[in-house]
Amino acid sequence: MEMKRDFLFFVLILTCAFFTGCGSVAPVFSNASDWAFYSAGTKAVSYDGKGTFQFVEGYRTEENLTGDSAMHFVTADNYNKHYPAYGLITKVLKSIPQQIDTVYFAIADQFLVLQLKEDNPVWVPNYEIREDENGKRPIWNIDAIGMGQSNLIKPSDNIIWRNIIKYGKNKFIACVDRMIIKGKLIGIVYIISSSRKGYPRGMNWDVTKFVNVQSLGQVLEHNKRISEKILETNN
Repeated sequence: MEMKRDFLFFVLILTCAFFTGCGSVAPVFSNASDWAFYSAGTKAVSYDGKGTFQFVEGYRTEENLTGDSAMHFVTADNYNKHYPAYGLITKVLKSIPQQIDTVYFAIADQFLVLQLKEDNPVWVPNYEIREDENGKRPIWNIDAIGMGQSNLIKPSDNIIWRNIIKYGKNKFIACVDRMIIKGKLIGIVYIISSSRKGYPRGMNWDVTKFVNVQSLGQVLEHNKRISEKILETNN
């Protein structure tokens, strides 16, 4: 009887360890009271020094991919399964390879601002956005030129690391730009979606197909300018 009890106890310990190790931790959102949000300019300003995040006008800021014309400012106060974009936002958050400390906020289902943890193995960037000798900021393909800061755990103050995550089955792409803002490693996530059932306000072309790479490149270049402006505003 005692051996059986010990065995059951051992199984219970293993079960707890399995679920603890394999289960995903729900992301922690900041509170709406931490931010002043200006919907007209799609701008969020922190009350406690986290930074100012301005998403340049002209990037479909009047629309929401769920077909709602309101630009929802999503924080801990309204991030739940009743929100139409809950599934999309959750899928993107779960796919970020680097551990998330805090989700500052989401704006509809187009933008996410994250504070990332620095104490885990580096998520190697696909690209670097940094100044050249002419003062311009081209996008450098890390794989193509064999350069970059892939041996470090975070970019330096004036460099942006970029990764592209493709969700072919779901017809959308996440562009993640990482940078240092107010001494913290911040990820700016741009969700680029194709128009489909449930997301009628997306692009009217398949963002995941190679034939549309030029159009996608134009969107990514626009996102680059947004990230550069955010970096300049906060540093």
